[in-house]
Amino acid sequence: MRIGVYGCTGKTGALVVEYIKQRGHEFAYGVSSKSGDIDGLCANSDVVIDFSLPEVTESLLQHKFHVPLVIGTTGLRDTHIKLMNKAAETTAVFYSANMSVSIAVINMMLEKFVDTLCDYDVDILDVHHKRKKDAPSGTALMLGDTIRAHGSNVHFESQRCGNIVGIHEISFTSDNDRLTIKHETYRKDVFAQNAVKIAEWISTQPPGLYSMREYLASCSNC
Repeated sequence: MRIGVYGCTGKTGALVVEYIKQRGHEFAYGVSSKSGDIDGLCANSDVVIDFSLPEVTESLLQHKFHVPLVIGTTGLRDTHIKLMNKAAETTAVFYSANMSVSIAVINMMLEKFVDTLCDYDVDILDVHHKRKKDAPSGTALMLGDTIRAHGSNVHFESQRCGNIVGIHEISFTSDNDRLTIKHETYRKDVFAQNAVKIAEWISTQPPGLYSMREYLASCSNC
């Protein structure tokens, strides 16, 4: 399969390129986040993986194409989701603020039990390296959206320091006790590896907007 990468010169994008080759696919076309050659990217790829910047992802989504997309860019807004839904009318689009399977499992856990903790105060600690621009991170916002959808308020605290890949800690606190769920990412490789596996999967899907929920459900049925 020919896989193109938008943001191929970034840290995660470069890892994606390596893993494409490890999985036996062709790294068909690479575009940096500063380049605008979307035509060449889409024309030469069976699937495009995007780890770029919000404004670049916006341009990609506005392009007229029928190439399946895997979007892992962070810092996206509601306008990007609307563009994804529009693109998904003609092609398969996968989006997740975090490509980690374990983060997806935590998010699904929250959906199931957060109603039982509706009287608790909820805090999300979001820690990343000092070069990360968006705060709270897309992952923290995703987890927070899941909790708020069930009627709870969420307080965010973001820290940007050192070379930390990612730490997310969700705390539920009452007058009597405290429940904490913590996830720590050691290496960006997990994002790259899962992105390529998802690209393999999304290439066989009909048009639509997909998330980790659909991907994991499909894997569990294999």
